[in-house]
Amino acid sequence: MNVTRVIRTLTIGFLMAAVLLVGLAPVAYGSVPMPGDEVELDGNITEIKYREDGSVSAIVIAGHTVYLDMDTRVDGMLAVGAMAEVKALVRENGSLLALRIRVDEEVEIVGTITEVALMPDGTGKIFVDGTKVIITEDTDVDEGILAVGTMVEVDAIPHGLGKVIAIEIESDADDSVLPFVP
Repeated sequence: MNVTRVIRTLTIGFLMAAVLLVGLAPVAYGSVPMPGDEVELDGNITEIKYREDGSVSAIVIAGHTVYLDMDTRVDGMLAVGAMAEVKALVRENGSLLALRIRVDEEVEIVGTITEVALMPDGTGKIFVDGTKVIITEDTDVDEGILAVGTMVEVDAIPHGLGKVIAIEIESDADDSVLPFVP
C-alpha cells in the first residue's frame, strides 16, 4: 500500500512538472504576447462586427478578433474576404486593439450564390454567402453560372459596408453544388 502511494505521488509530481514546463515553454521562447506588446496579423478578413451606430467595432482576421477604436488607422476599405495586415496592441485583458489596418484594394470571395437579382442586360446583384456582389456592364462573368447554389470565385473591389463590385466572376467547378431539382 505504501509503495502504491509513493508511485502515485511520484506520477502526480511528474505530471505536474510536465504541465508546468509545457505551459512555460512558449513564454521562454517569446511566442506568447504579453499586455502592452504589439503583434502583427496577416490574412483575410472573415467577419466584420458593427456597433449599433453602424461603425465597425471589430474584425476577425487569422482567427483572431481585433477591436477598433477612434484612434485605429484604416488604410483601404474593410470588407469580408479582403486581405489585410493588422498591427495591434495586446490589452490587459488579452484582447487585441488595432493600431493600424492596411487592406488590399482587391478582394477574392469564394462561396455559394444564395440569391440572384439581375436586369435583362445582365447587371444587378448576387449574394455569395451573405456578401452583396454588384454586377456592372464591365464585370466579366462566365456564361450561365449566375444561379442559386452555384459555387463561384469573385474578384472584386470593396464598395461600402458588406458589398463589393465584381471585376470577374468564375465558376469554382471543383466544388460546385448543383441546385436540387425535384
